[in-house]
Amino acid sequence: MREIKFRGIAQVDGREVTGDGAYVTDGFECVISRMVFIHCKAGTVAQLIGIDKYGAEIYEKDPVTDDNTIWGASFTDLRGIKDGVVYKTEK
Repeated sequence: MREIKFRGIAQVDGREVTGDGAYVTDGFECVISRMVFIHCKAGTVAQLIGIDKYGAEIYEKDPVTDDNTIWGASFTDLRGIKDGVVYKTEK
């Protein structure tokens, strides 16, 4: 079973925080960790969408590169089933 995990940058001290939930509205984003809401900087909250071949976590908006191409990580909704995808961007 896939782990549900979110990451963001804390508004107060700029540290990276992770949790098992997120709350995002216009101008307000937070990561929920152990029932504590951590206010995050706008645009930094992202969901874990996979693990690369080296074991590093890949979150939405992360750049993923190979020799000649930069790929972007995103989250898609296909018939109500959400899953991570990687799309080609310009290098």
